[in-house]
Amino acid sequence: MCLHPIAAKGKWREGWSPRCFDIAPPDPDNGSTKFGKVRMARPRSGDKRADIREATIREVVERGVSRASVNSIAGRARLSVGTIYRYFENKDDLLASVFFDVKQDVHATLMSEADRHDTASERIRAVWFALVGHARENPDDFLFAEAVLGEVDLSDEQRRGVDRMAGEMGAILRSAMDDGTLAPARVPAVMAVLTAPAIQLARRAALANAAPDMALAEEIFEITWRAIESR
Repeated sequence: MCLHPIAAKGKWREGWSPRCFDIAPPDPDNGSTKFGKVRMARPRSGDKRADIREATIREVVERGVSRASVNSIAGRARLSVGTIYRYFENKDDLLASVFFDVKQDVHATLMSEADRHDTASERIRAVWFALVGHARENPDDFLFAEAVLGEVDLSDEQRRGVDRMAGEMGAILRSAMDDGTLAPARVPAVMAVLTAPAIQLARRAALANAAPDMALAEEIFEITWRAIESR
């Protein structure tokens, strides 16, 4: 079950170098952005990789993909443009790398929750609510992924990574079909039925920067579950 199909390109590179020169951070937009209310910037972590990721996510969430620029991202991260271009070929490579990094984080969260349960029904439920919870805890990450979805391309290496993640999620559904928990069906079809309402609920929570209505989430899950369970 690939809960949020993501196409990305490139990868994080090792060997971060000291910045060559400083660039003043861009003036932030006031009020609301394309994706909702502006959030306060987090302090620098001291980890250049983390700082670039955070700066890239905030730039896209606040300004959108088309208006995002490497210069502005460098300013947000308090790094030189030269440092960023040393490790990323261009803006697309940077966006794709952060995009795939976010995808990996989401997948790790979902699989960690699934591994805490034994039965197929419990694992599916855990994954579904983990997706909603991840968007609640990391709203900018979720909105970033939504914004760049379809805007970047997968490298061969990234495609293999996405295929592996999809395979791990698909195995949960296949196991549920094998033990009679779910009605027999094509995995992509079941995946689509499960993920669409979860993503919609997660999107609403991320845009509002607020916890989702869990009573509504429970009701939505029960309706979704009845559509795919074995009878």
